[in-house]
Amino acid sequence: MTKEKVGIEIAARYALQPNMLGFCGDDQCQKVLRQFLAGVEGEETAREILENHGFPHLNSFVEAIGKLRGKDSYDPEVVRSYWLGGDLAMKSAEGRKYLVEAYEKNMGKPFADALNRVLPREIYLTHFSQVALVAATDYGFNERLAVINKCMVGAGIVQKFGDGKVVVERDWLMKNDERFQMGTKRIVEILDPDLVTTLEMGDFVAVHLGFVTQKISQYEMESIRYWNSLVVESGLIS
Repeated sequence: MTKEKVGIEIAARYALQPNMLGFCGDDQCQKVLRQFLAGVEGEETAREILENHGFPHLNSFVEAIGKLRGKDSYDPEVVRSYWLGGDLAMKSAEGRKYLVEAYEKNMGKPFADALNRVLPREIYLTHFSQVALVAATDYGFNERLAVINKCMVGAGIVQKFGDGKVVVERDWLMKNDERFQMGTKRIVEILDPDLVTTLEMGDFVAVHLGFVTQKISQYEMESIRYWNSLVVESGLIS
């Protein structure tokens, strides 16, 4: 698999769920992304779908990371850092500047100006940061916790599975004494056979929008949880 294909595969795997649920992307996306993940469509077609068919948040963040680090926006490490956390997404004022510029390109100046007014001086360039920003700007305080937990990419351990459902002990945002912090909770997730074909008890998995997206290693699980906790500790969620 080429380096570019690896990056697009990661993006397609995690962009599929928001498209299925009507949050991002148009009607062409699900078919093309599934065909790409199945090896039927090529990476050029999948990238064109991701870049030009309704994923402005994804593209704004990966473009900002790419510009900050001198890499292609669909470089595997760029895409992985955005979706799952990684050193390329480390918070910085320069990364914030590039993010606002990317949003102006992808969503227009009024949106970018509004974003610029609410962004902190530095921001982790991760999907969890994006989810926190959307929750803060589009939802009331009492809805934010549920929205963030639904939309964030989480990671956990398979406790039980059967009939297309999986119980995962995963990371979960909680609020204690007016303070947000990460904990864990057993949640029922859906098993999509196009994404994960086999599971065993105790497997480590990533989850997104109610679906198991892929099997991962224990190190990757701990890394996802670490980067999610950094966003919470940064004060972006309030």
